[in-house]
Amino acid sequence: MVKPKEWILVTTIFVNPLTESLFIKELNKIDLPALYLDGDVYLRKKDFEKIYHKIKKNPIIVFQEIKKQKLQFKNLLKVAQKLNKINFRLLSLKELLSKTTLFFDSLKKISLFIDHPFYFEYAIKKILKEKIKGLKDEDLAMIFSPPKRLTAGEEKIEILKISLEISKNKKLKKLFLEMGMRKVLKEKYWAKKINHLKEKFSFLGKTFFAGEPLSLEYYFNQIREFLMMDEKEIEKRLKEIKEAGKRIRKKKKEILKKYRIKDKKILNLIKIAEEVSFYRNWRLEITNKSTFLSLSLFNEIARRLGITYKDLVQLTFEEILSSLKKGKLSKKLKTQIDFRKKGFGVLVVKNKLKILTGRNLEKLKKKFEISYKETKIIKGIIGNSGIARGKCVIINSPKDFKKVEKGNVLVTKMTTTEFVPFLKKSIALVTDIGGLTSHAAIISRELNIPCIIGTKIATKVLKDGDLVEVDANKGVIKILKKYDKL
Repeated sequence: MVKPKEWILVTTIFVNPLTESLFIKELNKIDLPALYLDGDVYLRKKDFEKIYHKIKKNPIIVFQEIKKQKLQFKNLLKVAQKLNKINFRLLSLKELLSKTTLFFDSLKKISLFIDHPFYFEYAIKKILKEKIKGLKDEDLAMIFSPPKRLTAGEEKIEILKISLEISKNKKLKKLFLEMGMRKVLKEKYWAKKINHLKEKFSFLGKTFFAGEPLSLEYYFNQIREFLMMDEKEIEKRLKEIKEAGKRIRKKKKEILKKYRIKDKKILNLIKIAEEVSFYRNWRLEITNKSTFLSLSLFNEIARRLGITYKDLVQLTFEEILSSLKKGKLSKKLKTQIDFRKKGFGVLVVKNKLKILTGRNLEKLKKKFEISYKETKIIKGIIGNSGIARGKCVIINSPKDFKKVEKGNVLVTKMTTTEFVPFLKKSIALVTDIGGLTSHAAIISRELNIPCIIGTKIATKVLKDGDLVEVDANKGVIKILKKYDKL
């Protein structure tokens, strides 16, 4: 029996049974169980303390573990790159099953420690607070900022560079703003530039086996949006992102001076904090790139089973392998696909994977619901400092992305790489959950927008259209006007 008191919500991720069946089945084998309930991922509370005590004795084991784990992620990417070169239509069913098993086996290896960064962050954060007296949340957030830029930051730099080049030529700028994508792509130079963006970064639209690769149209529209700004504004945006690393390093030096940190052990802890933060997001980028490269494999599996890719990912990895062996999909599984699309949960009961849907899912979700009171002030953890005012847009699932408009305050449970295109339009970010190494915290620093994480109740209290002030210098969101009173 699942007892909510024994679990802690660590992230929200809009994925599917294929993704979660792999992770949860493998994690259970090493007694670090996870629970997935319609987007919410829970880990067992006692495991955080167990790992904290282990790391406290010897913090350097975090570096050692990350080094070992990175090798498995790199191996997964190599396997995916090799599979991407195969024409799966030419393979027999037996050969297709063999390649699928190979990819699943590589995913199983990284599944064993996919949640380790949550434990690492908890332990290092707790140790730092013990070692540095009076350490403020905003300074702790800065300490956890990674020294290296993530791929999402690199993508925005390249888009801005192209936009700046175009904006310097009035005729060219007019062409991009007034003509359709097809006419622009007839120009070989620009077709090559935009295609390069798609080839290099389109995997950012994927979250494991969910999401869609970013298209040429997406990049064309991104460039057009920047071209609506004047040249100086584009230059300013580009400079801000390029110099984000310098800004972070400068603030870190100020923190070291402020708290008079000279002890080598504390300085090493700070280096570990940076590595944990980078690794948490790097591991997702590598996994997403690998699942993106495997699209041709899974599209062929779907074709052989007579279903779509979107239907296929509603199956567990065991169900996919079983169906491939039989060469067909059972009627029972076809029925399950429709149920799971409406919502699903994944857990392990007596070493057996169980998928929850319908009433069973709703019953368990109700046990985990957080009670709250209506309030005009919401508090959270500072992800990135700054102050912004704007209208809220609440994102409860990818279907809500279409609601995001320029200048919105984006409010969600938790962000993933799928959110990046929409965060670029937003003036601030607020999340229910997430720590200092979360995607929301890191990407907000790279995009340099105010961010407050871990509010627990923001998506419940705030509504679309509410006018709010996000004071990420204090970790406070104030409701200035409710939408129905505007």
